[in-house]
Amino acid sequence: MFVKYLVLYEEEQDEESGFLNTARQLCEEGIMEAAQHESLLEHLSWLEHHLPRRPEFAQDQNAIDNPMTWLKAEAETHCAHMEAIRQILEQNEVLVEVLEVEKPGKIIYEDHFQVVAIPFTN
Repeated sequence: MFVKYLVLYEEEQDEESGFLNTARQLCEEGIMEAAQHESLLEHLSWLEHHLPRRPEFAQDQNAIDNPMTWLKAEAETHCAHMEAIRQILEQNEVLVEVLEVEKPGKIIYEDHFQVVAIPFTN
């Protein structure tokens, strides 16, 4: 099983930022309570130190062909940090969707905690 956290945007927003980038932006805005800010920074820092950086892949204009990063469900500690970040984002009115799939697509990178996959086309 693989897990992906997605930030849901209002229709008029054109750019996609990604889950962790949205969390970082929220920290920079300084609009949340101090305890939430500190907690969010701790979770982001933990992930930065314990989740390997995936290689960069060329981004195609066609989003269907763009690689997506998925956490492995057995990376329980990593998932727990992501879940804590999700809760803080939602407490600050950021909508998040959590996807769980058996097959994320054609895997082009894998480490102990995550995979990068190109979604299957129908």
